[in-house]
Amino acid sequence: MGWAELVDISTALSTRDTVTVVGVVVDVPGTPKQTKGNSFFITFTLKDSDLTNGHTWDGLKIRYFRDNESQLPPVQVGDVVLLRNIHIKQDSREILGVAAQYKTIPWALFRHNPDPMSSMAPMCGPTPFEPNFTEKKLALSLLEKSPKAKEYRKPSVDRVASQSHLKRSTFSTRDCFTLVKDAKYKTHVDLIGEVVKIYPPSGFRDNIVMYVTDYTTNRLLPDHDSDDDERGREGDEFNYQRFNRRRWTGPSGQRSIAVTVWAPHSSFVQERVNEGDLIYLRNAFIKQSNTNRSMEAVIETGNSYDAKNCKIRLVNAKDDDRAKELLRRKKEYLIKNPSKRKLAQDDEPTTRSKRANKQPKQKAEAKEENQTSIVFRKQNPPNPEIITAYSSCSDRPIEDIIANESHNNVSPDGIEYRFPFQNLCYRSIVRVVDFFPHTLEDFAVPERQDDRSLSSYEREDATGEPFNRWEWRFCLLVESSYAPAPGQTKEQMKLFVYDAEAVHLLGIDACDLRKKPDELERVREKLFILWGDLEEQKRKAAGQSYQVAQDSKAVSSRSFACCIQEYGIMCSHRVAAGADQAKKDDGVDSCSHEGCFGWERRFAMYRTKIR
Repeated sequence: MGWAELVDISTALSTRDTVTVVGVVVDVPGTPKQTKGNSFFITFTLKDSDLTNGHTWDGLKIRYFRDNESQLPPVQVGDVVLLRNIHIKQDSREILGVAAQYKTIPWALFRHNPDPMSSMAPMCGPTPFEPNFTEKKLALSLLEKSPKAKEYRKPSVDRVASQSHLKRSTFSTRDCFTLVKDAKYKTHVDLIGEVVKIYPPSGFRDNIVMYVTDYTTNRLLPDHDSDDDERGREGDEFNYQRFNRRRWTGPSGQRSIAVTVWAPHSSFVQERVNEGDLIYLRNAFIKQSNTNRSMEAVIETGNSYDAKNCKIRLVNAKDDDRAKELLRRKKEYLIKNPSKRKLAQDDEPTTRSKRANKQPKQKAEAKEENQTSIVFRKQNPPNPEIITAYSSCSDRPIEDIIANESHNNVSPDGIEYRFPFQNLCYRSIVRVVDFFPHTLEDFAVPERQDDRSLSSYEREDATGEPFNRWEWRFCLLVESSYAPAPGQTKEQMKLFVYDAEAVHLLGIDACDLRKKPDELERVREKLFILWGDLEEQKRKAAGQSYQVAQDSKAVSSRSFACCIQEYGIMCSHRVAAGADQAKKDDGVDSCSHEGCFGWERRFAMYRTKIR
C-alpha cells in the first residue's frame, strides 16, 4: 500500500486531501469517548513549530476513531505522533484531521523517557509497522524540541522557599507573583488585582478584555489621566456592544493593566467575575499592545482545561495577605483622591423600581392560529436562576432595540435610509410570552441532509452511515419586562435559539426527544424555570377551541436577563425566487422588491444560561 506524502502541519492545514504528518501533541482535551454507535474516538492537537508560544489554535486538530478503544493512540501532551494517510477536512467551524474507524490509519507514538538507557523505539498501531528513516528522523528531531524534553533535562534542584511576612496564596505553587509596578515584557507572572472594567467579546470572538489594578504604578501602562471617559469609545472596539457612556472609575494614572482573557478561561469571567471583584491571575503573559504600544497581559488557552486548572480565581482578602495589602493601597489612594470615591458611588446603575411598579398587566396577542392569548401577572424581579454575560452592559428595552437609531444612515448624496440589520449585541430584561414549535418534542431536529455546504464525507459519522446529528432549533416570543416609554408601542420580539447557544442555555445536548422521554422531561423542567407554566397553559389551550383572553389563567413566568444578537439573513423574496436567478452580472445578489436591501433582520439568544 502506498502512503500519502509527508507534509508539515502548516501545509496540512491548507490542504483538503489525504496526507502524512508528524507533530508534537500540544492538547488532549479529555479521555477517549464513545460515539452514539459502538466506536470510540480521541481528540488531540499536533504542532511542529512555535511549540512554546502557548497556543493550540494554530495546530492541526486530530479526531481518531476505532471500534476497539485499545487501538486508539494513547497520546499525552509532549508526545510526538506520526499519522499516515490522515484525511484533512473542514467543517463550518474548524479544520480537522479525521481517521475514520472503518479505515486503518497507522500511527506511531514517540515519547520521552527519563531513563537515558531506554530505547527510543515508538509505540505503533493499530497494527505493528516500522516508520521509515525520514519519518523517524523528523519525529526524533521534534521530540528534542518538545517542551516535555526540557522538563526531563531540568536539573533536580531542591528549591528553598523564600521567607516572607506575607502568607502565600494556595492558588499558585510557583514563586511568580509580582506587583503591576514590577511587571516586565515577555514574562509569565501571577497577579492579584481589582477588576475596574470589563469589556465583553468583540464581535464573535471568545476573548474578554478587562482592566485590573493593584494600585501600584508602572510607566509602561496607558495613562488614565482624566476622570472622564467621554473621549473613549462607547461599547466594544467595533461598536457592536452598547454601554452607558460613563466616567473612568478606576484609579487615575498608570495603575491599570488591560488583561485579555481567551477561552476557555473567558467563560469564568463571564459567569463569575464582576467589576470590583478581587481576582488572582495565574501565568499571565506580559506583552506590548499592538494598538497603543503600552503594556498589557494575556491569559492564554492552556493545554488542558477543567475547573481545577482555571487560570483565574476570585480572591477573598480575609484569606490572602497580598489581597489585604492591595486593599490597604487602595484605601491610601482613595484618601489622597476623595473624588474617586464619590465617582465610583455615582457610577452605580440606577434602579427601575418606580418605573416597574407602574407597569400594568399586559396581554400577549396570539401570533399563530389556534393559540390562546395569555395574561401576565404583575412583574417580578429578574429570575436569579437565569444567568447571562456582560453584566457591565446597560439593559435596553425591546422597544429601543427594535427602533435602534444607529441603523439610520445618510449617504454621501444626502439620501436617508436605514440599514436592514447590523451585527450588534444587546442585553435586556425580558419575559417569554409564547414559543414555537408548539410542542417540546419538536425543539430538536435532525441536521438537514441536503445541506450543500457539507460534502458527502462530512455528512458521514464515525460508523460510515449517513450523519444523523440532532440540533436544537426553536423560537421564543419575548417582550420587555417593563412598560415602554410614553408614546412607544409595546413591542414583542422573535428570539431564535439554536445549536450551540441552545446547548449553553439548557445544558443538554440535542437528541430525538420523541424517543427519549427522560431527556424530554429534563428539557421540560429546565424550560419551566425560563417560562413558568406557559407550556402547561398552551397544552391545555391546544385541546380547546378559540378562547378569549380573559378566560385564560395568568402565566407564572418571571422576567430574566438575556443577551441578544442581531444579525441578518437572506430575505424571503430572494429565497422564494432562487438566489441564482437574483444574481446580477456583477455577481452580487440583489432583490427586486422596492425598499428591500435583500436582507431580513433577525434576533437570537446569546450567552444566556439556565442554572
